[in-house]
Amino acid sequence: QEINNSLWLVAGLVITAAGFAVFKFSTGSFYVIAIGLPLFLAGLSLSIFKLYEIILTLINPARIKKICIFCEQ
Repeated sequence: QEINNSLWLVAGLVITAAGFAVFKFSTGSFYVIAIGLPLFLAGLSLSIFKLYEIILTLINPARIKKICIFCEQ
């Protein structure tokens, strides 16, 4: 569970960085609006969501036991 959340967090950060790079270094306004901004916002929201999941799990480890019905008891 935590490895999965961590990998998604890293992917979100990479998408955010790619969107920021397109947003910052693109010369055409079309690429900034159509590609850079959506990539940046999607990556940022994914990163925030997964960071929230990681924090919830670290604060309350019993949460994993409640969520995972197939895990060993």
